Amino acid sequence: FQSNNLKALSSIDPDVQIKAVKRLAISEPKALRPDITNQLIKMLPTSSNVLKVEIIRALKVWSKPNDGSEKVVLEAIQELHKAGMVDKSGVDFLIEREVEGADVILMELWQKDPVVWAETLVGLGEGAQVLLLPKLAEMDETHVVAAADILGKIGTAACIPLIEEAMKKSKGVGE
Repeated sequence: FQSNNLKALSSIDPDVQIKAVKRLAISEPKALRPDITNQLIKMLPTSSNVLKVEIIRALKVWSKPNDGSEKVVLEAIQELHKAGMVDKSGVDFLIEREVEGADVILMELWQKDPVVWAETLVGLGEGAQVLLLPKLAEMDETHVVAAADILGKIGTAACIPLIEEAMKKSKGVGE
């Protein structure tokens, strides 16, 4: 099974490639793990955006920490972000691997759509507090409310006065 998928990854037919990548994304890594991971890493930079999303899903399953996939995935996600095609599993990959630069992408995504990306921020635990608190004063009311919801789940009591102040400013009631 894995040998056939590895061969399919090298196919010139994009349909064959994407089907193999999708199969790999839902299969348990066993045989040929390093070979498959290396082929996925090699394919990622030159693939179409649709295939990139699928390769990242497969790498989330097949790659291991510090195997060289993190940098390539970050670059692919930056490209996908510009194209408006970032997938949650890709951002999760970066966060799980603690890839530098993931926080910037996540904050930009959250600012565009706080509802979709809220749970990902909650998953950061105290890390979300570090990302959100410095930006509170610049947020509009919608984002302050969304940030307050996240901080209410993972923040400390020290967040409360900052949230209250940001809420006043966002409503124009401030100083």
